[in-house]
Amino acid sequence: MTSWRRATSCRSPVAEPQGAPAPRVSARVLLLDQADRVLLLHVRDPAEPERHWWELPGGGVEPSETLAQAAIRELAEETGIVLPELMLGQRWWSHSEVLDCHDDLQPPALSALLGEILAGQLDSPVILYH
Repeated sequence: MTSWRRATSCRSPVAEPQGAPAPRVSARVLLLDQADRVLLLHVRDPAEPERHWWELPGGGVEPSETLAQAAIRELAEETGIVLPELMLGQRWWSHSEVLDCHDDLQPPALSALLGEILAGQLDSPVILYH
């Protein structure tokens, strides 16, 4: 098992079109290993199987959960259980690999966020909008 150096949870409300249901709050975890590589999950949209992207582990916050509780639950679910058809893989990425990635990354500002964290400029939860 890879030992991790630190984790930062992120709150990411999704902007919805007018008249759509209220935004869903989600918790994401930016997890770094000893070499400052970030863990990203390779996933696809079940409604559009040809659409895929790399994203931070995490997901929706249940009504009775705090952001931290949701982040811990989602991380355990997504790194310990392979979800059929949805998760295509996972790997550890260096900051330079994230910067050079040509695939879709979620959140879109991941490379800037990771740079700030590695530079010691962030040490608390971050609100992400996408």
